[in-house]
Amino acid sequence: MSTREMTVTGLLANIFAAVALILANAFLLDLAWGWFGGTPFAMCGILGFVQAVFGHTLALILTMVGILGWVFSRFQSGGYLALAIGGVILSSFPGVFLHYLGAACTLPAP
Repeated sequence: MSTREMTVTGLLANIFAAVALILANAFLLDLAWGWFGGTPFAMCGILGFVQAVFGHTLALILTMVGILGWVFSRFQSGGYLALAIGGVILSSFPGVFLHYLGAACTLPAP
């Protein structure tokens, strides 16, 4: 039995996949709900949760751990720098992903 070591890129990929899976499922639920004449609700309903948990809290934690680890390694560890950059990218991912899916609640008001 082999033990699999979790890398920084693997961790970030898993987090991005979880966010994408949650948002894509909400999008598909809204799409199916719209086919039956209902008003879409899931995408905008889940947006607050995803933005708060993944876009703000987890992204801030990843960024700060990455920056502190990079500084304490005397700017030698590329893994910690990748973690910090991934945290910054994660902070914008839910909003950008929803914008390109066309969620009306994320579009600017006219």
